[in-house]
Amino acid sequence: MDAAAVLRKMTEIQNLAAKLQCPESILAQTAEDIAKAKQLQLEAERARSVGAQGLSAAEGRSAGVSVVVPSWAGSHSAADVPACTS
Repeated sequence: MDAAAVLRKMTEIQNLAAKLQCPESILAQTAEDIAKAKQLQLEAERARSVGAQGLSAAEGRSAGVSVVVPSWAGSHSAADVPACTS
């Protein structure tokens, strides 16, 4: 491989790296999505408890909506994720 080919490959790699999304921004978006999911779950549970008052217990359970948040998500928010420095 000659010097020109190496330079082309280096430029190609730099261009690809520039297009990659910063991992910190991905984590921040994920934290925001988890927070939104938790909020939606709380709202759904409140709505279900209000709506289920007129339903039998079996009907109330089958009408429920549940959002599963992974245990690794914890209680992080987007503010907990460091900013991208690149």
